[in-house]
Amino acid sequence: MQRSTNPSMARRAGNVPASFDPFSAKGNTMNATIDSKSGELVIRVKLNAEPTPSASGKTLVVASSHGNQPTAAQVNGKPVIVGLNAYIRP
Repeated sequence: MQRSTNPSMARRAGNVPASFDPFSAKGNTMNATIDSKSGELVIRVKLNAEPTPSASGKTLVVASSHGNQPTAAQVNGKPVIVGLNAYIRP
């Protein structure tokens, strides 16, 4: 699945608001934050209503970021990029 625009490039160009969330734009719900007390990256992701077959058909996908995506979480002033796949074996 190809994206028509690169969100980080569009954001730099001023075309996308700072609150732009590429996960929501794709119909996914994912949030990544950094817990300042523990120093942990916390990822919350909405599960699919129904598991869907992976491209290979070997697993059933229950949640996905659909590739590497920038998040609102930052380290050294740069967005943390997350690629997430959660699945079950049939």
